[in-house]
Amino acid sequence: MWAHGRPDAGVIYYHCRDYRRSSGAPVSLFAGYRVKQVETRQGMPKVYESSLGVHRSFCGDGGMPLSYEAKGLPGEVYAMVGVLDNPEPFEPETHAGVSQKLEWLYITDELPR
Repeated sequence: MWAHGRPDAGVIYYHCRDYRRSSGAPVSLFAGYRVKQVETRQGMPKVYESSLGVHRSFCGDGGMPLSYEAKGLPGEVYAMVGVLDNPEPFEPETHAGVSQKLEWLYITDELPR
């Protein structure tokens, strides 16, 4: 997956239960972009509606989660930072969903929560 430019909606740690279940990880890191800024360079992702108005994409060959789009966030796509071709520059800017954070997960930073 390739993203052009800086993410419009920032780089966000998501602690929500839904994101844990979709990724299999204790926390997910997403970069928020305008749809036109993100492209898939190989293959065609599969998409499913995980809940009303929320569409998640994943690799049709390997099953790896790629991104999500929500009806409430028109024109935006949130790409999982780990699947981007060059994830190094995507430093987290904030935490979201911290009320659902796993109690044993400690991320010691000064980012807004």
